[in-house]
Amino acid sequence: MLVLATRNKHKIEELSPILRGLAWRAVDEKFFAEEGARSLMANALIKARKAREFCEPQDVSLGEDTGLFVEALKGEPGVLSSRYAGNSVSFEDNTEKLLKNLKGIVNAKRSAFFITACACLFPDGKAVFSCGRLDGEIALEPSGGGGFGYDSVFFVPGINKTLAQICFEEKTKMSHRYKAMTALLPYL
Repeated sequence: MLVLATRNKHKIEELSPILRGLAWRAVDEKFFAEEGARSLMANALIKARKAREFCEPQDVSLGEDTGLFVEALKGEPGVLSSRYAGNSVSFEDNTEKLLKNLKGIVNAKRSAFFITACACLFPDGKAVFSCGRLDGEIALEPSGGGGFGYDSVFFVPGINKTLAQICFEEKTKMSHRYKAMTALLPYL
């Protein structure tokens, strides 16, 4: 059984179609892992290790961490993406802070990318890692009602829409999370 180290219902929803055909479950509500590392990969590994507490001996644990990196902000919010506006804040609070910090920045400097890092721990101690990336730019204002996090301001030039404007299936198949997870599938 694959045990996902997340309680985030949006991430679980995005990962479900990718993991179709595998035996998997998310950790229970008691799960908490302190994301105090300086890299996404290190945070993913922290989560995967903490998830071992919720595993049977034969289970595989999977930790994932995602960050948004904006050129004009020298990589911010980066590894602090989910806590950009502070601890225990809403997606909207983070997005509002991002747009405020980009006020007056022209489009050419609003380039950004998402990175998802995954760490998979096997019962024998073996670890497998993967990353996925999606390039785009930050829109001037939120647009669209789908997705979560920064999706409403993450504009993908190739489709001329924000991630929040495209259908769930289209987003899932092009996302950074999809790329990172599908790289792990041969090992699962």
